Amino acid sequence: LRSVLVRTTTRGEAVVVRVARGEVAAFHQLVAPLLRAGATTVAANVNDGEASRLLGPATFVLGGPERIVERIGAFDHPISPTAFFQTSPHMAQRLAEHVLAWLSPRPSDV
Repeated sequence: LRSVLVRTTTRGEAVVVRVARGEVAAFHQLVAPLLRAGATTVAANVNDGEASRLLGPATFVLGGPERIVERIGAFDHPISPTAFFQTSPHMAQRLAEHVLAWLSPRPSDV
């Protein structure tokens, strides 16, 4: 085991990613308990590279949907287990509000 990543959304969804050098099969026994405990998605990532690299190239969703969903403003953003996404959705919402206020879009602009 190298690390465990947990990402939660403002909608109450959560993904748990186990990062290890291999042995994906050994993690299967924990999938059902993690889902029962409230995880939306459980995934395994294989990273047999440098220790400084958090994630490896292969990720397997072992339980739950392929993606969790974060809502920012009026838009839903599907997020895969290893995706890079804003870690503070509340600040992303505020940033979007400031940009929209600055742009002052009108219906005729679209």
